[in-house]
This record gives sequence, structure tokens and C-alpha cells, in this order.
Amino acid sequence: MRLAGLVLIALHGCAWISADEYDQRMAGTAEDSGDVTDTSDTSGPTDGDNDGHLSIANGGEDCDDSNPAVHPDAEERCDAVDNDCDGRLYPCIGTPEEAGLDIVGLGRHQQLGTSLATGDRGGPVAAIGAPGGAMSDGEAFFFDLEAGTTLITESRAHLTAVQGTAGRFGQGLTLVPQPFGVIVGEPDADSAMLFPELQDGATSASTTVALSPNLSALTGVLDDADEFGAAVATFRQAAPGVAIGAPSATLSSTVRGAVFAYLGAPPDWSVPNHVVVGAEGDRVGRALALGEWDGSATQADLLVGAPGISTASVFYNPGVGAAFSSSDFSITGPIGAEFGALVGVHQAVGTARDDIIVAAPLDNGGATGGGAVFIFDGDAVVQGTTRAFTQADIAIRGSTDGEQVSTYALGDFDGDGELDIAVGAPEADSRTGAVYVFFGPLASADTDEADATFRGAAQGDRFGATLAFIDIDDDGADELLIAAPDAEIDSVENAGAVYGFWGAAELEQ
Repeated sequence: MRLAGLVLIALHGCAWISADEYDQRMAGTAEDSGDVTDTSDTSGPTDGDNDGHLSIANGGEDCDDSNPAVHPDAEERCDAVDNDCDGRLYPCIGTPEEAGLDIVGLGRHQQLGTSLATGDRGGPVAAIGAPGGAMSDGEAFFFDLEAGTTLITESRAHLTAVQGTAGRFGQGLTLVPQPFGVIVGEPDADSAMLFPELQDGATSASTTVALSPNLSALTGVLDDADEFGAAVATFRQAAPGVAIGAPSATLSSTVRGAVFAYLGAPPDWSVPNHVVVGAEGDRVGRALALGEWDGSATQADLLVGAPGISTASVFYNPGVGAAFSSSDFSITGPIGAEFGALVGVHQAVGTARDDIIVAAPLDNGGATGGGAVFIFDGDAVVQGTTRAFTQADIAIRGSTDGEQVSTYALGDFDGDGELDIAVGAPEADSRTGAVYVFFGPLASADTDEADATFRGAAQGDRFGATLAFIDIDDDGADELLIAAPDAEIDSVENAGAVYGFWGAAELEQ
């Protein structure tokens, strides 16, 4: 990791000599004068940085003769520098060493970065969950990214568990645009909390709005809503709303999983407007999103993943207690691929329906267990129909066995105005983790064709478990935030970290 404000200088294979002895050696009068060679002749071409390559001014191809890491044989790094002197910044390779921003955990098993959300509050901000922090009660942090914060102790708001102990507060979270705030799930306490009008220095003692499954108002629908708050999503368009997952919700002693949708603005979230209940084995409740597909701007529609049966489904107006099988539109994935383990939407400008993104961590289309992220054009969502994963408009597949491509973020990393996609493979290389960026216009590809590749620092880090794009420096190119929630920081086990990599426009040719 980078240690801010500390410079370490290492001298290798050197021995100190006195100034007099140095003068004698240079004059040839010292007995061991042969140990020093006079290299002061500069009449011929020079290699200013001693990297074995002459500068362009001296007839060579070294585009920066003051930097030994830059020369034609160098590896192109994702640091916004033309390392190999080919006039391009991409394709490139990056690690946490190239990160321009490090936000690191401080506590053992804190798992900072388990959840991650970004937004704009008069500047770029981020909310980051650490469900293992505060002695496993869980916590969440709110950051002003323009400040270049590197320590969680410098966060603008530190939110801690409200409802119970060891509740995994921070397992799921999302930013709310109006009024600006954050919703944080606490699944082991079956709770989620809205912190509205989030102010600097806010804590759990700040004004909050509690969201609960309110089972007393849902007689016969569910007996319990275990892990309520494990997943959280909001609708960011004109019609406000929030969806909350409860993957261990039970009915008649059978784990079914459920998703609760609360429409309208707070405080109208005392009773859910819609509840979708899965069947045994569906694994409903860990993947959800709100979007627009029925042509109505009055309320959000619901997208729910069921990785147990490799399906993702859209619900227009399901009501309370709707079965997952009663969806208005479905997409089916390959059997056993866990299609639907993550779902999301892209709110396309100028179209009536949002695009749908679905992850399948165990997809075998590119490599065995390589995983995949599929994108489906929202205009193909037609009530009463079903599509297959083979009809995806774009498929990004893992090209390495077992890497399990399973997370994604959309943004503009190279600043060209085209939509780019980053996909995470947190299980790559014995859970070291990897992230692959593909520049727009987007098309189907495998991870070995990425325009930029980022890899974690150590096995077990799960680098790429969550991702987000946001323009921090206001240059038109989005920065990429990559979480490694199980990273060891300064010998602190599973402290976790979020790394920020600076986006940059490709060099003009």
C-alpha cells in the first residue's frame, strides 16, 4: 500500500568513503583507484536515466529520458503515463501500486469495501460499507472524494449499527438522491436505516428513518424476513423508491427469499408496496434493482435475480406476496451458472426502457467457471415474454478458469464520451482478484481482450468484489474505484481497502 507523506530511500550494494579518498581515487593516486571509472565524457549520445535506451533527442526512442521506468521495452502501466513510448496509454496493466487514491480499513475483519456506492453532492462522494467493523456490529463511511481522503478516520460521516449487535451493518447500502442520504442494510438484525440529509460528522445518533418488512401488515405472506437488508437498491429517476432483499425469508419453515419494494418518498416507507417471494431453492433476495420498463413514469418497476434457477425477472406491479414465477418478463441463463447473482440497470438516455445487466459467476462460455456479465437492450423487454442469455446484446466472459466474472460498473474511463464497462473477477488467481475494463462502443468480448487490466496485490484480497465509476478530478474521464474487502493492510487481517484509479483520455495520434 502507499504510505502518504513517507519516502523510503534504499541504498543497495554501496559503501561510504571519505571525500579525500574519493578525490584520490578520481586522481588515480589511491591504491584501489581501479574501483572507480570516470564516465564524465559526454561527447557521444547519452542515456540520461540509465535505462539502456537513448532519448529521442539523441537518436533513440526513449520518450522520457529522465524516468528509468519509461522506455520502449517497458510494460504499459495504468498510470496515465505512456510507459512504453508507443504514443498510447492503453492497453495497460494496473495494481494497487498505480492507484491514485487509497481508502483503507483499520480493523481486523473490518472488510471495508463489501458494499460501495458513488454519487454527486456538489462534488463526487462515496459510501462504503464495512460489515465486519466495530466488533462485527458493522459500520459504514461517507467520503468526499475530492478531498483525496486516505483514512477512514477522515470520513465526512461515520455510521454505525443502530438496531442490534453483530448485525453486519453495511452489508448492503445505496445512496438516495432526494433527499440526499444513504440507506444502510443490517441483515442480521433484519433492518435497514435511511440516514437522510446526510451531514458532515453524521453518526448513528443522527435523524434516521427505519425500514422494516412490517410482517404484521403482511399476514400470511411470510413468517420471517431473515437477512432483510442484505441487498439495497434505489430508483434514481423522477419516481422515488427503494428495494430491499431478504434472502433467508421463510414461509412455513421453508427458506424462500423475498424482495420488498417501497415506492414514493420517505417517510412513506412504513409498509412495502410490493413483496416478491421466491420458491425453495430460487435464492431470491440477494440481487435486485429498480428500473423503468412498462412505460410509466409514475412508479419504478422491479428487477429480481434468482441465481438458484439462473433467472432474472421484471415485475411491473406485483403487489404483496407475488410469486417469483409470476413475473411480467424473464431472462433465463445457463443451468448452474448462477445467472442472476447480480442484477442492475443502465438508465439509457433517450430510451423508454432501461438496459438490464445480469451476472453469471459460474458461466462456462469463455472458460470453465470463468463467469460472465450480460447486457440486454431494455427495448426488448416485452410483457409476457421470455428471453434467453444467448440473446444478450453484449456478453463479457471470463477467459480464465475459475475467475468468476461477477461484478460490473459502467462509466467513461478514457473520456471519449462512449460508455465503458468494468467487470470484476474477485475469485481470479486464488481470490487475488482482477478487474477488466472495455472501452466503448461496447461489444461482446473475453477478459483477455480488455483495454485495461487491474490485478489485486495478494491472494485472498478479493480485489474487484465491488466496483464504481465516478469523475473525481472533473476532467471528463471517470475514475474507477475497486474494492478488495479481504485485503490485509499493515498486517491487519481482512481490513479491506478501496483503490481509486485515475481515468485518462487516450493520447492523440
